[in-house]
Amino acid sequence: MSKDIILCIEELGLDFEEKGETRTILDHLNLLQKKGEWLALIGPNGAGKTSLGLIIKGLLNPTRGHLRMFSHATDEDLRLRKSKIGFLFSNPRDQICALTVKDDIAFGLLQKGLSKKEIQQRVDEAMNCLGISHLTHQLTHKISGGEQQKVALAGLIALKPDYMILDEPANFLSPKDRDELLRILKDLHHNGMSILFISRSWEEIFMADRVAVLHQGLISWSGPPDSLLQEKNCIEMIGYCLPDIYQLAMRLRQHDICLPEHIHDVNEMVLALTDRFKGKGH
Repeated sequence: MSKDIILCIEELGLDFEEKGETRTILDHLNLLQKKGEWLALIGPNGAGKTSLGLIIKGLLNPTRGHLRMFSHATDEDLRLRKSKIGFLFSNPRDQICALTVKDDIAFGLLQKGLSKKEIQQRVDEAMNCLGISHLTHQLTHKISGGEQQKVALAGLIALKPDYMILDEPANFLSPKDRDELLRILKDLHHNGMSILFISRSWEEIFMADRVAVLHQGLISWSGPPDSLLQEKNCIEMIGYCLPDIYQLAMRLRQHDICLPEHIHDVNEMVLALTDRFKGKGH
């Protein structure tokens, strides 16, 4: 495996036995990811996105195929994946396991056998990063869903993983908290973090370096986010819709209003229109 590749999946398959019948979730799946790459994984509900994430983490065994990350030795690779990969579930209640916020963030660090001083330092740093220091002694089951998700993410950040898998992490967050989460992830990515981000949000997809489309058990398309916008059949096939801002830009172009080819959000649209009509009066 090349040194610049952090994830190499070859001919991966996953079957489940259901009511005496075999149901194939993943089949002949191939995927490469470079170190430091932010990869968005998208696809219809039930496509196996979460299952793939669990396989990469080492929490679910594939039926067939090969997966390599940190080592060529299978047993060693599995051990390293479990320790070096952080996984954030869409529902924080699936992740929180301690009574208080501080204890929950410290839980994984205790399993690593770190000193009390190191644990305290990492917990404090993670809480400051997420802006939840005021929740230190709060009971985890009494805080809001958005706060619980921040606690779960703080627990991952404290572990300092080499690779992060995030399974639709903004589901329980307000727009403001979602923006803050994405800012934190952007900073981590800027500092070299490799990320697999499972999402249905175009705004989140556009933040990725590359998109992989999971459909009918395999990766059916892969490329830059902007290129995906040109794959209308692929987008319709997985049940997604073109972004509203992209459709608005297309309609404006039909009325001879020249705009940049790639507009991802409202702010970019405002800037483009301001530039287009600058100096033309009211």
